[in-house]
Amino acid sequence: MSRYFILLAVGAALCQLFSTSTLPASGATSSAAVIVSPRGASWMEQLAAREVRRYIYLRTGQRLALVSEADGLEATGESILVARKDRAVLKSLGAGPSLAAEIEGLAPQSYLLKTLTPAPRPGAGHATLLVVGGDDAGTLYAAYRFAERLGVRFYLHGDVVPDEQRPWEAPVLDERAAPLFALRGIQPFHDFPEGPDWWNRDDYLAIIGQLPKLGMNFFGLHTYPEDRPNAEPTVWIGLPGDVGQGGKVNSATRQVIRTACAGIGVTWPRRRATMCSAARLCSSGMSSARR
Repeated sequence: MSRYFILLAVGAALCQLFSTSTLPASGATSSAAVIVSPRGASWMEQLAAREVRRYIYLRTGQRLALVSEADGLEATGESILVARKDRAVLKSLGAGPSLAAEIEGLAPQSYLLKTLTPAPRPGAGHATLLVVGGDDAGTLYAAYRFAERLGVRFYLHGDVVPDEQRPWEAPVLDERAAPLFALRGIQPFHDFPEGPDWWNRDDYLAIIGQLPKLGMNFFGLHTYPEDRPNAEPTVWIGLPGDVGQGGKVNSATRQVIRTACAGIGVTWPRRRATMCSAARLCSSGMSSARR
């Protein structure tokens, strides 16, 4: 599995964790519209549907019903369909060939927001709003873009939701977007006051959890491997074969160990006999040192 997909999954999981307590545990469910999730939806599609519901609630105070495909297609009111492009529920809409081609043409990580009026389903008297992604990630990006169209804004430090709520009204949307770059994210520097040297576990979770909302899928840490300006002991340079099972570093060059020692203020030993003990002291992940 791609490490970039893993990062997106981690960020999405954190979004899911933080979203579980937003809606009230009890209360009337609004009949203004229904949110439909496809049969056999992936966990990211399910998260996207729940996030659509959550941000509608935050903006309007209305708790829309969230149903599966089997129950939702018979609804006669407005429906918001949150799904990946290859789901059968999209084909059952009976939309024209141009829309079908538009959905089919969605690339990975891209999305489509489109309001269908009049509703394409026979017997439905209201609009159907499509929140469709080219893949699971694209579906999640579509959900957050939908939230932005409701007035929500996303930043690295958190969400900004307008104080004044508004009545629910299905927006008229026709938006298709795809990322300009395959990798999009942040790479904070350690040697700044606002950098990750000051972060705790909650800081990491909060920041990574915001990345999917910003359309990002990458998180990196900028570190210095050289002696100057300030080498850091967590940096390792080597070949792929030097890394063992579970990411444990099996060996390193003398320069890497020397740099690690300098980074924590330990003098590099000149005597050969003490070289290995210095390596263990300076870099606990290295099990042996090349001499």
